[in-house]
Amino acid sequence: MFYGFCRTTLRHAQIDLIREQADRLAKEETMSDLTETTIDQLCTAPDIHTDTLFSVNGKVIGVTDSLIAQALMTLDEQGQAIVLLYYLADWSDARIALELKIPRSTVQFRRKHLLTTLKAYMIERYRYADI
Repeated sequence: MFYGFCRTTLRHAQIDLIREQADRLAKEETMSDLTETTIDQLCTAPDIHTDTLFSVNGKVIGVTDSLIAQALMTLDEQGQAIVLLYYLADWSDARIALELKIPRSTVQFRRKHLLTTLKAYMIERYRYADI
């Protein structure tokens, strides 16, 4: 009885696979069958974002958003390093402290203060930005 159940289950799984392959083949088109307009639509280049690059202790970190990059440029070098390493490189406060050779509590305090500064800058810039 168990043997019959297994055989039936495997047969149904095989039928499912055959149906999936037939569905996939029905939906596929070869490149030679496509029209020129369809090929042009498929071959359009994506929007290329230029990154603003920041050098942090020998590491290069790119920021795509121009408003965030402008806000980061208002910070001093150590402030940029703390924010970029914490939020973009996913480093812990302790690791940043070792890298910058400052106490961990200083990194934590400066990071929170820098976020407040960045937030105020971005709110001010956004308020006057052309939308």
